[in-house]
This record gives sequence, C-alpha cells and structure tokens, in this order.
Amino acid sequence: MSFKVLTILILIFLVQFSQSKKFPKDIQRCRPTDDECLVKVANEIIRKHPHGYPEINLGNLEPFHIDNIKITGDSSKAVNLNLEMTDLSFTGYANITFSKISGFKPDPKDLIIDSDAVCKQLILKGKYKIEGKMLIFPITGEGDVTCTIDGLHIKTRSKPKVELRDGLEYLKTDNFKIKAKADRMTVSMTNLFNGDKTLGDNMVKIINENWEVLWEEMEPSFSDQLRKVNEDTIDKVVNSFPYKELFIIDE
Repeated sequence: MSFKVLTILILIFLVQFSQSKKFPKDIQRCRPTDDECLVKVANEIIRKHPHGYPEINLGNLEPFHIDNIKITGDSSKAVNLNLEMTDLSFTGYANITFSKISGFKPDPKDLIIDSDAVCKQLILKGKYKIEGKMLIFPITGEGDVTCTIDGLHIKTRSKPKVELRDGLEYLKTDNFKIKAKADRMTVSMTNLFNGDKTLGDNMVKIINENWEVLWEEMEPSFSDQLRKVNEDTIDKVVNSFPYKELFIIDE
C-alpha cells in the first residue's frame, strides 16, 4: 500500500471519528442492562438540567408547551362536552422521577424500552372553550383555564429503530406509546356562563368533585400530547450519539 493511499485512509477514519459525537464525561454511563443505574442517571440529569442541557441536546423541560387538548362530545357519556384547551404551558414536569427504565441491550436491534415515572405535580395553563353537559348540568364558557394534576403516573413503551450513519448505529425513537394516570386533578376556569360568578363557581365545584369523570375523557388527548413531547425530547438525545457512546458496552 502506497504512503499516499494510507494517508487518505487515515484521513477518512479521522473525519468519521470526529463526526461521531462523544457523550459528556460529567454524566455517568451505564451498562445497557443496568436498569438501576439508568434510573439514577436519568433522574440526576433532569434535576441538574431542568432548563435543558445542550451538550446532550436535551431541550427545556420547565416549562414546555403543547398545542391543544380536545374532548369531543358523546351523548352516551356522563361528560358530554366539546372542550378545547389551547396555548398550553406545563410547569412541574422537571420534577418527574423515574422508577423504571428497562429493555436496553448491548445490541440495539429489536429493543423494547419500558419506563415508569411519577410527576409530583403538573400545572397546565392556557385558554379554553367549552360547551355541553357535565353530568346533568349544562356548561358553556370561554376564557383562561388552569389544571393542577397531582400524582401523575406515566408509563411508556417504545420500539426504537436503528439508523446506520458513517458505520455507526444510532437509535431513532419509534412506536412510542404512553399512558397517564392521575391521583387528583383540580380545575379553575374564568368566564364560565359569560362571567356569571355564581354559576361559574358552582360549576367549577361540580367539576372538581367529579374530576375522575373529566379526567377519563381528557386522558387520551392529554397522553397523546405528552407522547409527542416525550418522543421528541428523547429522540433528540439518543439520536445525537452513537449507541456505543450512550452506554458502557463490554466487547
């Protein structure tokens, strides 16, 4: 092999090596099957960097924004509402605590990743428009809304794909599913019944006394928006590094 050819091969190797991003040294790396370590590190990153961590491409968690949450009326149900909440900001998500992260393996192919987490309190603020019935009571209004969710339990499952770039394997989040369950939810709304305070206060009381009924209708749309946020956040991190950089993988 000529010196010129050898030099070109070395340069190609160095370019490819430089293009693969290195995981920050201040974050502990875990073996992919060490679920306890993964939980510990995930919780530490969130606590230390609630407003984002550019070194790993982690975005801002406090607050974050979603487009809307919708409920479509169904006359066969106790809650027959057309409700849309828009321009929503979430605060409190940076207090999420993972109790389970499992499913990673030394080989990134055919992974099924599960996680369990709890957010102590999540507060949603935005605009709302509502019309329909809550139990047997008619309701109408348009204004500001605040939802406080206490004890938000989140379960996720994903089946990430593997992307090959410059001979290195990267994860791409895919088939991401999420289920959310609340211990309690309280709601406040301004300008119910065109600003009638007596009717509005009574309706808010009815909603909060029967919050489980409203949550049951709200949860699918809420979980879908939460799925989009989680999927995007996780993907930006794991897709920024070769799989072998994310973990300690024994050869």
